Amino acid sequence: MNKAPTVSRLRLLRLLRPEEWLSVLFGAMLLFVAHFLTDPDFGLKGILVSFRRGVALSMGRQIPFFSSHMTFFLLLAGLTWLAFVARGLAARRWSEVGRRTRELGGLLRAYIPFLVCYVVYALLRDTIPHVRSETYDPALALMETDLFGHLASTLVYNALESPAMTWLLSKAYGSHFYVPPLVAFLLFFRGDRRPFRDFMLAIALSGFISYTGYLIVPVVGPRYALGEWQSIRLDQAGNAVLTFIDFWGETSRDCFPSMHAAWTVVAAVFLFRLSKPFFWVYLPVAAGLMLACLYFGFHWLIDMPAGVLVAVLSIALATGLHRWWYAHVADLVAPDPPPEASPAPQPPSV
Repeated sequence: MNKAPTVSRLRLLRLLRPEEWLSVLFGAMLLFVAHFLTDPDFGLKGILVSFRRGVALSMGRQIPFFSSHMTFFLLLAGLTWLAFVARGLAARRWSEVGRRTRELGGLLRAYIPFLVCYVVYALLRDTIPHVRSETYDPALALMETDLFGHLASTLVYNALESPAMTWLLSKAYGSHFYVPPLVAFLLFFRGDRRPFRDFMLAIALSGFISYTGYLIVPVVGPRYALGEWQSIRLDQAGNAVLTFIDFWGETSRDCFPSMHAAWTVVAAVFLFRLSKPFFWVYLPVAAGLMLACLYFGFHWLIDMPAGVLVAVLSIALATGLHRWWYAHVADLVAPDPPPEASPAPQPPSV
């Protein structure tokens, strides 16, 4: 006896994509933490105040966080759409222009997990200190000095310090905000949706696994925890990227594991699968970003392999979850499921 299709039993799951469900679940967890695990002076009201303040600051001229990121994304989307229109006009294929425009709308929806990741990060910046007031920086500093005789970040900085290196690595570090959306674009318009969907879910998973780590192991990093880094920060005061990071990072417990390392590895793996030339072009940038995490004292050494492990775990989980999702819930490879084909007419019997 044939069983009813599993898809009919899991109809509710089809309302959202896996990374969107993940965003909803983590948002609910954040509200739970704020309401039940913070002091009464913060709570859900603190989340709302933090959100309003973050939007006001990030959309302004001083700390253009979301505004610069959204500008970059919308510029990519606009240029891509114009290319589609030009190609359709040249070939006189208006249906192609319409189809590609609808696909671009689907990409705007797919971009939401990126925004959710950044919004949650901004909210955690204010929430974690009300959940875990202590940090593990002294223990990590002691571990590094026992192993190396000094802090790993200070050793790296003293060995490589120069104005040119500071400028170069600050640019590599800032690529964290732009490379993942660019990789998403390249994967989306390649035509095969499965790598794109796997990438988006891996990005969301690595982000939210990292955020869970921030709640469990709050760490601010040597740049903000140790006095010996204060003079170095003063020397770097004129760097726009570092000024932006210092504004957001000084009170954040966002080091273990390194989400910079996680997203960099995820982007590099999918670029390698997509295009070897793109991967080799990105590899020096990725290496520079990893080095910048230590050079600027943003991370302890242990944060980096922890971030790489998060990336590997997220890619494996995304691939496995989507394999199950495609088989039992919905087909996320095609943007729109094709209509059921009508049976072919049978020739008249002779």
